[in-house]
Amino acid sequence: MLHIALQADLNPTTLLPELGARGIQQWLYLGEDSTWRVQVESWLCPRMQRLSIADALDAMAWKLRQPYLDWIGDLSQRHHSLAWWASELAAKNPYSLFFLRLCLLGVAQDLLTVGFSVPTLMICATPALAAEVTEFAIAQGYQLQQISCPAPIQSPPQRRSQGRRLLGRIYLTAWQLWAILVPPPAPRPTSVSPRKIS
Repeated sequence: MLHIALQADLNPTTLLPELGARGIQQWLYLGEDSTWRVQVESWLCPRMQRLSIADALDAMAWKLRQPYLDWIGDLSQRHHSLAWWASELAAKNPYSLFFLRLCLLGVAQDLLTVGFSVPTLMICATPALAAEVTEFAIAQGYQLQQISCPAPIQSPPQRRSQGRRLLGRIYLTAWQLWAILVPPPAPRPTSVSPRKIS
């Protein structure tokens, strides 16, 4: 059984009971937020094994790098306009999130082609990546279940308190930027009128 979840739909603090109830034995993360992954790993391990995709991701990046650059070059020739050249895609940046997510999709497809021996959870960073992984898994004949265990809804007083703190930080930052960017007014020259001596 394969389980797919969107990163934004998961609350790491309530994830373990949900996964245990579904019999999930291992998980992997298809995304770029390593801080989030490490946090989830600290809550799930050692009870649940994380599949590392680092080597597979590195190999996929090497495999897709030249086709990606060629594809961007072809698009550059077809869309020769100022709007195209102003886009991030035209820069052929192999370190962009777009290229990373293409590589993550390639890794997911390779893993799904080989298969999993135990119930596995694939956590996807974006809805688009989750949709593509889901579509490929269904085409491969997997039985899928979506997992969602969002964070509890905050009460209005908690949200107001957080909003006040945020507004305070914004005000302080704006005040500091104003002090840096707008110089103080220059002192006015004082004019001294001559006195009449009588």
